[in-house]
Amino acid sequence: MYEELIFELINRYYENETNTEEENYLFSVLSNNDEAKKYFKGFLFLQNSKELVENEVPYELDEKIKKNIDKSPPIKSYSNSLNSKLTYITATLSVVLLFLTILFYTEKENFKDEFINASKSNAKQERIIEALYQSLPSAVVESKENYEVIVGPL
Repeated sequence: MYEELIFELINRYYENETNTEEENYLFSVLSNNDEAKKYFKGFLFLQNSKELVENEVPYELDEKIKKNIDKSPPIKSYSNSLNSKLTYITATLSVVLLFLTILFYTEKENFKDEFINASKSNAKQERIIEALYQSLPSAVVESKENYEVIVGPL
């Protein structure tokens, strides 16, 4: 209840509806009450913001500035030409890199296919060699006393 009366007094102060005695009482309360101080400062901020909004630049000045800008000749700046050159170079490099990426990807796929074919061929040759090795007759090794070794078929 007490707080509501203080807030009401602050509202009346900013609407210029207080007398000197009420103002003195309000400032004595503000010196001791932190919450009332925050509320008072908030109103002060709103009042200052209102004054800033009311003091905006007139529309006529905006129109005058716009007309002067429209009359002035366009200025070609160095940065615009530099930006266009950089854009051109960047686009060209992007296209070249895209082309190289596609080329290397297709080459990688070709090498992958060749490797798979070579692996299959190698496995086939290993099976043929194993079959030929298995088809050979066994060998018998005999030895005589003078350490001469004779190798012959069974």
